Amino acid sequence: MFDVKLLDQRRFSEEEFSNVATALKTGQLSSYFKNPRGGPWIQAFEQELAKYHGVPYAVACSNGTSALHMALEAVLTEHLGVDYRSEKPVVTTTPYSFIATASSILMAGAEPYFADIDPFSYTIPDCHSTGYGVPRKSKIILPVNLLGHPANFDRIKESGTWDYIIEDNAQGLGALYKGRLCGALADISTCSFQYTKTISTMGEGGAILTSNHSLYERCIQLRSHGSQYVDSPYLTYNYRMTDPQAAFGVAQLRKLGQFLTIQRQNALYILNHLPRGLHRPKISGDVEHSFFLIPVIFDEEEAGMTREQFLQRCTDLGVNQNWPGASVSAGYLKPLYRKPLLQRYRPGYGCPGVEAVMKKSVWLDIHRWRTLDEVKQELEAMEKILERCSRLEG
Repeated sequence: MFDVKLLDQRRFSEEEFSNVATALKTGQLSSYFKNPRGGPWIQAFEQELAKYHGVPYAVACSNGTSALHMALEAVLTEHLGVDYRSEKPVVTTTPYSFIATASSILMAGAEPYFADIDPFSYTIPDCHSTGYGVPRKSKIILPVNLLGHPANFDRIKESGTWDYIIEDNAQGLGALYKGRLCGALADISTCSFQYTKTISTMGEGGAILTSNHSLYERCIQLRSHGSQYVDSPYLTYNYRMTDPQAAFGVAQLRKLGQFLTIQRQNALYILNHLPRGLHRPKISGDVEHSFFLIPVIFDEEEAGMTREQFLQRCTDLGVNQNWPGASVSAGYLKPLYRKPLLQRYRPGYGCPGVEAVMKKSVWLDIHRWRTLDEVKQELEAMEKILERCSRLEG
């Protein structure tokens, strides 16, 4: 069984520990009370993150969910004013995502409208021009760059029906759409640096990216109780990141290019050597997938077993250890509108595209921070699972 401790040793090194030690020695662990834009490491991390994405502004925060919540509130207060909650605005998004995508909409006092996905990218297209029956008052769209595949932002923008686009880029760090980095494709974008993500800020963290100065200033206010006791006309929160977290993130961000190279090279090898029963996804020629995770389709008839049997055997053999870089799963098991909190928002027609994909999807994470030899061993183990089933049938 592969030792997952090796993964952390490859992800985190002396540079991260040295930066954190330096931040601790300053004694300024969280200095927003002195400066509403945070301490030196917060500002350094934000500057490097903004520079990487080619945008002027970044706002580091506590996690990806708080980033989404702030982005939504910044847009809604600018779009509809401080009393927007009385109108119950509608935000169009995808049901094929982590629950934070939708729960952040509720946290912001809005309602989600769930649209079906494009069967190739698994992301939502421009819904207004494709007959999705989106409510007229929905003028904000929140596409998700699922597993590292960007949404079709040109199509969304060219429809002319959206006043604001909020990009959920929690899984798309480093992906490109027509040569442009995800995280810089919308009015405002969000990142996650939770432990499972490609880079982390000491386990938890998030950020907002934007070229809109007004939205940036609103997020600065929203992050820290109105920023140094400013009397804000709208609700503000405590969504701060600490300086040691940002110091850790600075070191991680400088390794991002190296991590992405490994992810892509290993993912392409896997896609070209998939065992029988696993089919590669269709990836648009307009994108450079970051392969945060590798989505494949499981063909039960060809494999000779159910998806659940295959996943259980991957767990038994240690291919799946439910750990970043050592995981094989079914992905999201139900659309967001089937969650108890969100059932009332289920579209009348449902989302058949999402429902169909969820029944046969397998998400591979056997490529991140891994050597090619290790990847080959994991593929061999999966091949043995399927070959053994074939022999038993014979």
